[in-house]
Amino acid sequence: MGYWSMKLNFYLECATALIGIVLWCACSRRYNILDLKDQIYLKMVRCTTVMAILNLLACIIIRRNWFPFRIISGIIICISFIYMVGILMHLNMYLKESICSKNFVTSNQFVWFGFPLFLMGLALLVNCGTQYIYGVTQADGNIQIVFNALYKIPYILAICSLAIYSAQLLKGRNKLIAKRQYCFFAVPVLLLVTYYLQYRFKSTLILGFGYSLMLLVIYIYSYSTVMRRDDLTHLPDIYGFERMVAYWVGTEQPFEIMIITLQDWKKIQLQSGYEHTNYALVRIADYLKRLILGNVIARHGNHFFIILEGDNYEMSQNLETKISERFQREWTIENEKENMNVHIEHATYTENSPDIQTIMNWVMRGIIE
Repeated sequence: MGYWSMKLNFYLECATALIGIVLWCACSRRYNILDLKDQIYLKMVRCTTVMAILNLLACIIIRRNWFPFRIISGIIICISFIYMVGILMHLNMYLKESICSKNFVTSNQFVWFGFPLFLMGLALLVNCGTQYIYGVTQADGNIQIVFNALYKIPYILAICSLAIYSAQLLKGRNKLIAKRQYCFFAVPVLLLVTYYLQYRFKSTLILGFGYSLMLLVIYIYSYSTVMRRDDLTHLPDIYGFERMVAYWVGTEQPFEIMIITLQDWKKIQLQSGYEHTNYALVRIADYLKRLILGNVIARHGNHFFIILEGDNYEMSQNLETKISERFQREWTIENEKENMNVHIEHATYTENSPDIQTIMNWVMRGIIE
């Protein structure tokens, strides 16, 4: 690897760190962490970002020939290969949760997904007993990484984890298609290309960039319902809500949709002004987000949409009662008292839910009326 290849790898790792920071901030700005799936995704983003920063540190140590700190670069390289296999364990958990939406990982699944990572850790312990773990050449400013006889093990274990991923993908493909989670089908191809490039150029920097692209693709396609928010309340819009409905239909689990409509809204807008009513929408959105933590809220005009997990009639009625009682009291909007009436309707869908279009037709009917 020459000088320009070294610089290219350095810039790739800078791009990895930048993508990781952006995704980290984007996840932190979400209205809430909904379930285990989101927590696993955020953990992968954090690990990738931290690993990118550590790799940049190792790259600088090697490039500057800071011999007293070479042991640090060696440790970082070891951590990189643990990360290489470990992130696939989380990816398999993420895929399993995206398919089944159980909101928990069983012990058997944890052992099955984590076995390659266990072998990777065992291999590194064995490797520590050899003459060296990993060495780095310094000739011509090269950051070429020289591995010992065990250097192929991380790739073999990564391929094993990828085989587990592919088996899950094949088994749960119908549910993923129903949820419109198409990005999972592109992940194996992206990872195989990444592994080949890393193996070809013997650089851990390429690995982080490939993983960051994978996380970016997942965010764009799987979390577009969160990315598409209205500028006023920062809640998902009607198109994002349709994606949410598609996801819940794909889970084949019961759920409930609640539509909250602010009545006589056009009349209030004419009397109080658009700026005043916009502030009222923000206040109402904030109230609903505090009231319904862990569920899904969207907005379109003077309509708020809520998706409640499960078929719990008592919880639904309690929520409707709380919202109705709150609207019976006055709202303080920009130091002015405001009375607003609300109409609430809801529908429960079981495991054998109708298709997405039928549900959205009911939702749109409520909006038009």
